Amino acid sequence: MTVDPATVDTLEAFHRCCDQLRGQRSYADLRRAAHPEPLPPATLSNLLNGPSIPTRVTVVTFLTACGVHGAAQAPWLAAWERARSGPRPRANRSILVRKARPRLLGVLAAIRVGGAEGELPPYVPRDFDADLRTAITAAGSGGFVLLIGGSSTGKTRALFEAVRAVFPDWWLLHPTDAEQLRAYAADPAERTLIWLDELQTYLQNPDGLSAGTTRELITDGAALVATMWPGEYHMRTARPEDRKPDVYAADRNLLQLAQVIQVPDAFSPAERRRGEALAGTDQRIRIALDTADAGFTQVLAAGPQLIQRWENAPEAECYGKAVITAALDARRVGFRHPVTREFLEAAAPAYLTPAQQASAPGDWLDRALTYATTPLSGAAACLTPAAAGMGVLAGYQSAEFLFQHAARVCRAVDLPEAAWQAVVDHHHRADTTRIAFHADRRGQVGRALMLNRTAAAGNDTLAMRQLADLLREQNSAPEAELWLRQAVDLGDRHAMVDLADLLTADGDLDEAQSLFLRALEEDHSDAWTTGYYGVWLSGLGRTEEAITWLTRAAHLDDATSACNLGFILAREGRTEEAETWARRAAADGHIGALDNLAKQFKERGDPEQSLAFSRRAAELTYARIESALFPQKWRGESGDLGASNAMLRYAEALLHAGALDDAAIWLERGAGLGDGRAARRLADLHQMRGDPAAAQRWAARAAHLSAENLRRRANRLRMNYGDEGVLVHVEIIRAYARVLEDSQDRAGATRWRTLAASLATGG
Repeated sequence: MTVDPATVDTLEAFHRCCDQLRGQRSYADLRRAAHPEPLPPATLSNLLNGPSIPTRVTVVTFLTACGVHGAAQAPWLAAWERARSGPRPRANRSILVRKARPRLLGVLAAIRVGGAEGELPPYVPRDFDADLRTAITAAGSGGFVLLIGGSSTGKTRALFEAVRAVFPDWWLLHPTDAEQLRAYAADPAERTLIWLDELQTYLQNPDGLSAGTTRELITDGAALVATMWPGEYHMRTARPEDRKPDVYAADRNLLQLAQVIQVPDAFSPAERRRGEALAGTDQRIRIALDTADAGFTQVLAAGPQLIQRWENAPEAECYGKAVITAALDARRVGFRHPVTREFLEAAAPAYLTPAQQASAPGDWLDRALTYATTPLSGAAACLTPAAAGMGVLAGYQSAEFLFQHAARVCRAVDLPEAAWQAVVDHHHRADTTRIAFHADRRGQVGRALMLNRTAAAGNDTLAMRQLADLLREQNSAPEAELWLRQAVDLGDRHAMVDLADLLTADGDLDEAQSLFLRALEEDHSDAWTTGYYGVWLSGLGRTEEAITWLTRAAHLDDATSACNLGFILAREGRTEEAETWARRAAADGHIGALDNLAKQFKERGDPEQSLAFSRRAAELTYARIESALFPQKWRGESGDLGASNAMLRYAEALLHAGALDDAAIWLERGAGLGDGRAARRLADLHQMRGDPAAAQRWAARAAHLSAENLRRRANRLRMNYGDEGVLVHVEIIRAYARVLEDSQDRAGATRWRTLAASLATGG
């Protein structure tokens, strides 16, 4: 059927005409043919079904994917112009900046004190205000300013005061999602400020805000201002390690467009002096300044009270504490949508004793929710109701400051069994794949399999890849191959690489190579796939080809490829080139490269340089783990060796140098992350220092950690590290059995030896 765009004069007609042009092409067909921009499913759905007008770039990409090129696109673009000028929903920009209410823009409510007037106390000027206002002024002709700071550090208040001072008479656009931003980009207005508080919420799905849309907005003269947590920012800007997919490449491209300003967690002495000058005008400032155990802005937002209310709830409020804990734990294992009442009712009992459960009143949940949702000092509550429309409750969201605290203190604490079941039974389907990931990394393999199967049945290619990974661990490679082939058919490039890996293990090198080349054909600038292909070639002994591809990936700023290139060049005796690439990767914070340089300088007889590189690797590892930037599988509680390798090697270097106290600090950090090897070395250290009681305590801790790690992740350890990955933990358990034997606890020694034998054989 001939499609005539000349008949189009409305948005509805344009959508209908595009759908006719699509014909029998599937979404996967269109995504594979898309150029110059990707065509995610949500973008295609909007283009073909509405409700908003697509961008010009999206239309050009769609036409190209449908085989309409060059001059043949002109009638279609004319139709798009007619459609976009017709009646349609418009982005709300009817509020002037000076009339905007700070609370509606995300500024946290302040503590409530008798005699204090207004929602907020006077603004205490910050040290970074001058830089911030200069940056916003420069953005007046088109620009993007991003404040990075933790929860309740005052970043949103500072940004609000800055835009009100610089652009009081500009229009304010506070979009609800990335789709509304794209609609605005298609029809921009002059003198518009775009407010993106908590920028990560606009980046959380495949159809989130893109660098292309952001450039379009900046080119059109919009001033974009945003805030973001440090962990979210660093997670998206950090280069992937260990040949893992670069899942945040698109976000990193967007964030490179921003002028970044850091917001400290605490007031500086100069800021406190300014606060003192204002303390007489508002009692809330006086209270915040006089609170010694928390930051000024955190006190104003009731942060410490939130922690106190959760951690030290009175016995009578044990049900409220259980509800808060259940909500925090749900978010730790992948919930991004609000927790529902049904979830809390099912999960909270897991955090109560049998006696507390037995004596619960009939309205225990209502009382618990009242406790959890009560605002503290008139400000934030532990849980806040989330709406799904007027008068409709979607569920409850945990306070950001409280969640960040819980994520740190509960990092290695797993969920109770009943809470896990509630997570599985009562989560939002958009969170399924993320929860499956966390379930796998915490040893809930059966649940991870079930959740991934559910999501994979809905054509979620990430779930298909995660499912295939789990099936390979379960020695079900044929089924893993079926899921990977389905993901490949849907155009998932990472699935192509995963399938190539699986086929390589089966000896089918020809199809494996064709899959690599197909993935590279679809995106020549994909540094991760390019580098991975280089490593694959190296494994086949095709060294010169491997060097060519790894060099190409390294020039695309892939630190992992630069590190691997350094390994191969060193192996080939090209030491100067090897060190150049290793240093380049190390400068980008690649831990493997830092480790390698430490090893090289040790072999050259330069212990000072070796120790410096080893220290940097350990510090970077610990910092990333503490800020949750490592994938969950790298953490100690998952049983993988990778999380604290650099820390353990640095501790060994300190031991060799005689710095026993410093070594103990790093070994305790590794043990705190669940690394049985670090705990075992601590036992050795205490034995050497003549403290057998401490040595036995750490030996016991090492054995328990290693046993737990093997129960959870033995198959993954074998896949990643061979039998040695299992045996290192088995030997730690056997060593503890010998300790018990020496202390005449023969029954205990027998139990641990039996356990070691069982775990060594996969029991």
